[in-house]
Amino acid sequence: GTGVTSPLYPQDWVIAVPGYYTDAQKRAFLAGCEVVGIPGVLRLMHESTATALAYGIFKDIKKEFTKDTQTHVMFIDFGATAYSVSVVAFEPGKLIVKSTQFDKDLGGRDFDWLIANWFAEKFEEKYKGKLSAKPMSKPKVVIKLLAAAEKAKKTLSPFGVKEVRMNVECLLDELDFGCSLSATEYEKMCAPLLAKLEAPIQRALAEVGLTSKDLSSVEIVGGSTRIGSVKRELARILELDASATNNGLSTTMNADEAVARGAALQSAILSPRFKVLPYEIIEYQPYPIKIAWDGESTGNSNSEQGVEVEGEAEGISSMPTNSVVMFERGSNFPCVRRVALRRSGKFSVTASYDDAALEHSFPADAHREIATFEISAPAPSENKIRVNVKQDIHGMITLSSAQMVEELVEEEPEKGADESKDKDRKSTSELQSHHDLVCRLLLEKKK
Repeated sequence: GTGVTSPLYPQDWVIAVPGYYTDAQKRAFLAGCEVVGIPGVLRLMHESTATALAYGIFKDIKKEFTKDTQTHVMFIDFGATAYSVSVVAFEPGKLIVKSTQFDKDLGGRDFDWLIANWFAEKFEEKYKGKLSAKPMSKPKVVIKLLAAAEKAKKTLSPFGVKEVRMNVECLLDELDFGCSLSATEYEKMCAPLLAKLEAPIQRALAEVGLTSKDLSSVEIVGGSTRIGSVKRELARILELDASATNNGLSTTMNADEAVARGAALQSAILSPRFKVLPYEIIEYQPYPIKIAWDGESTGNSNSEQGVEVEGEAEGISSMPTNSVVMFERGSNFPCVRRVALRRSGKFSVTASYDDAALEHSFPADAHREIATFEISAPAPSENKIRVNVKQDIHGMITLSSAQMVEELVEEEPEKGADESKDKDRKSTSELQSHHDLVCRLLLEKKK
């Protein structure tokens, strides 16, 4: 058999997820994996990164990258439900994700709905006054229409096809219907969807500071990139040679399997069961995450009030003294960032998405809080507490550890009469306390 207990059942899993997934969505996905018997997920990998890895490893074997100059490649993934654009820099044995942009509401299914609605309108025009209900109000009718629409879309996609004939039997009230859709009318119908392709591309290029001329290649993957009008529009946006094969776009990767291949290669790299040469991946955090803490110290100086931030944290001076953007957009993960606070007794540290996340396609109605960490420090005197917050390999936020630090001042003995007038030299050493801190992770319910 091939069940969970079978020796043939996969043991090392790397699963590709959309790059715009939030912390809550990733946790829910991992919970679902456990429910269906996939407990050992090595990594939740962004789909755009998986595609870049599949491209980079095989190009690296051919020695197409150089150490002196980075090779910039744009990956356009246009699937059934979403559209993403990423710019990746390649070096020998290494890839760096420079920017990733999305349109979560644009996909091949939107083209299907356009055709289905058009066909339903034609059907109503012919049988006006004889129908018991509107076609799109009946689920069975919608299923038939979408199936016919997808078939028509695929027929019109190749170059040179002028029109397609659509026929559906027993569509509604035992009535059959058929009509023809021309390629010109279809492309005109899709114009509002094609107009949405440009914004993510321009945002990605602007964030990296490049132009389309600086890209060595534009790789397209995803089933919806087979649509002829989509290729022509992408070529126009990127100023490519429309007369070239595939309108100047590169199709060296398998449009349907590129993401899966990248995930499989990452699984082989991470798995202890295979010996594979390492390949360095510099990931891309899509949304800035801030860390906030409650209460304030009774001290008067800035160093006493709360705050020594270690790591590449942003916004320390511009934000309130009780919060800091610790994981900024574009940062690599996994990584650990630290903040040192002076506290006594119980206090909490909260991780949440910063307001700036709304500028990067974060859902406005989504829950921004990620988690609250409750920490108990020795009382009553204030202690220096070092809180280590980790963004793991999946891109999820966890409390790595909390430590109480004691500062001991040691005076060096004087050496000789010549040194008697010199100022006393002091050295400070930080020792981790033997007191264990009780740390408890309270995960907020995700909406």
